[in-house]
Amino acid sequence: MSRRPVARALWGAVLASFAVSLMISYIDHRRHAFGDLSHGSKSDHFTHMHAARLFPRFGFRLHRQPASSFLESLEHNDEKLSRLSVDDRAQSIACGRGAWSVAGARPAYLNWSQLPRPYPPGDMLLFAPVAMLYEWTPISFAVTNWLLIVTCLIVAHVGLYLMWQTVHETWILSSAARWAICVLLAIPVIWFSLDGFYDGVLIAPLVLTARWLHASKWTCAVLAFALAVFCHYRALVFAPYALVALVGVARSVRVLSRADVARLLLAATLAAFAAYTFILVAPSLRDFPLTNPVHPAIGHPLATAAVVTFAMLAATLLWRLQSPLDAAIAATIFGFLLAIRQVQIWHVVAIMPWIVAPLAKGTLSSWWPRLIRAASVGVVYLVLTS
Repeated sequence: MSRRPVARALWGAVLASFAVSLMISYIDHRRHAFGDLSHGSKSDHFTHMHAARLFPRFGFRLHRQPASSFLESLEHNDEKLSRLSVDDRAQSIACGRGAWSVAGARPAYLNWSQLPRPYPPGDMLLFAPVAMLYEWTPISFAVTNWLLIVTCLIVAHVGLYLMWQTVHETWILSSAARWAICVLLAIPVIWFSLDGFYDGVLIAPLVLTARWLHASKWTCAVLAFALAVFCHYRALVFAPYALVALVGVARSVRVLSRADVARLLLAATLAAFAAYTFILVAPSLRDFPLTNPVHPAIGHPLATAAVVTFAMLAATLLWRLQSPLDAAIAATIFGFLLAIRQVQIWHVVAIMPWIVAPLAKGTLSSWWPRLIRAASVGVVYLVLTS
């Protein structure tokens, strides 16, 4: 199949997937005001939106202090609740201790309000358009949440298009096999997007980072990676990508164009904002509950040893296959997995771009590295579901 029919098929598949996802999300928002696929158990999407509303009022205080330290709770606060509209009062009661009074504005609904916001500024920027709509219009809580889910679905499908395109352009398989892989890649991404998790925003910049590294477009790769980190700290598991791209920039510094310099300046700005918020929030990361089953402190030495053994085996095999970048990424992914305190099943979305990334030039096999990547993602998924 030539490139043009493939491109048309990819666009058709992405639009069909988005249409079906949109229909599911609309049905869900009619069943529960939260709009999530779990019908009321997930609240990340509207927490990000309310953080975007609060940022103009409190700035980086959101990253330094828990919201509970400077907002007044609406839980059991009958006087404050009585002044709210019917919709805001009903949702404040439904959110319980996650509902907070905001002077001169509609209430804010936040989860994990006992801790500073552990996200870079990109999450607030992504949901800012819906936040402004909620702030300045009488739009209902339920419709707002549906628009937030739609936002997650849009960025997820942009990433899916790039992943599917990479599979069709670089994987030597039958058309049916490539489409089967595309479907398998799409299922978790769409599922968690329907539940209100915005991790799918990482897919597009990380896939582009890998593709531009492969094409030796160093400044483009640096910018794409900086954008990924600006959106979510979980992109840091791909730090080896940034290192390789920066080395490439250093080696070609004498021939950089004005466009290259502009990309580097924009990347530095995005990275600076992400680094600043990370420095602010880092001291509070140790306060998150310890739920990681392979964290050394949780007391499951056999599980920890099994993950360490697999990580060493995967990195060694990738190194011997002349794919040192993949070996480094395997090491950072499992290093982060062993180090972080709290894990959730949807965190797997952040590392899925690695599965489809173009193979490094000179790799000894076209299939073993991909199989090791997929197996590594599978092991991480098993840990996250434990």
